[in-house]
Amino acid sequence: MPAIEPQRLSQETDRLLQQLGQPEDFVRAVLERLEFYADRTKRSGLVDEIAGRERSFNIRSPVLRSLRREFTRAAGQRPAEALPAAQHLWDSGWREARILAAAMLQATVKPAAAAQVERWAETTEDRQVLLELAAAGTAGLRRASPAGFLRAVRGWLKSGRERPRLIALLALRAAVQDQDFLDLPGLFRSLHGAASAVRGESRRALRALIEALAQRSPAEAASFLLQEFNPTWAPLVQQTLPAFPERQRAVLLERLSAYRQTGIMPAS
Repeated sequence: MPAIEPQRLSQETDRLLQQLGQPEDFVRAVLERLEFYADRTKRSGLVDEIAGRERSFNIRSPVLRSLRREFTRAAGQRPAEALPAAQHLWDSGWREARILAAAMLQATVKPAAAAQVERWAETTEDRQVLLELAAAGTAGLRRASPAGFLRAVRGWLKSGRERPRLIALLALRAAVQDQDFLDLPGLFRSLHGAASAVRGESRRALRALIEALAQRSPAEAASFLLQEFNPTWAPLVQQTLPAFPERQRAVLLERLSAYRQTGIMPAS
């Protein structure tokens, strides 16, 4: 595995991006560079595919961060060329290539971005890729049109299908972690009733979202949970208590205690 030389990597990236308007050549060149920086001692293959992860070059984080940053910048400057290139990167099936493709979707600030995210999400089981797709893939729409972003999220939550629900919850968590995203009231409205449908991975994503909300706006998050409180939400409230400051935690504990006395929820 070669040493990382920032100046050399920058020059290599510039050469790659010169081919952005030729998707097949661009992707071929990108995969060659990823192969060059691959950690062959950790190279994934059949085991990862069985485990639900994409094949990976396992390149070091600084290389991927640099490529991601420059590819995102180029996509913003040349969106018409970037989107076909991103599709070819995604179709390659490699984890790093798909992470770069998701990052390039930030150039798409119209509802078409949400449709692309939904289509791609159905073709991967890789948790790392899904996180990037939900966060970076919706970032352009989220920043350009918070209302449009929330409309897309509500559609996913109400779709009746597991994968769109998971993407919605991951995208909402990314929005909460984005300090420039200010429509928290709209976000809470989008979550109304959401707990009744989530299972498995989506339930874990909802828990992480609640914990992020407890960090960002604990008073609003606690108020929302108290309003939504029901047999479905109660276990999630219990699990997320440590994320809240003492004041909100005490209020939520009081509600949980009263709820346990009804005999509906067992003590834990």
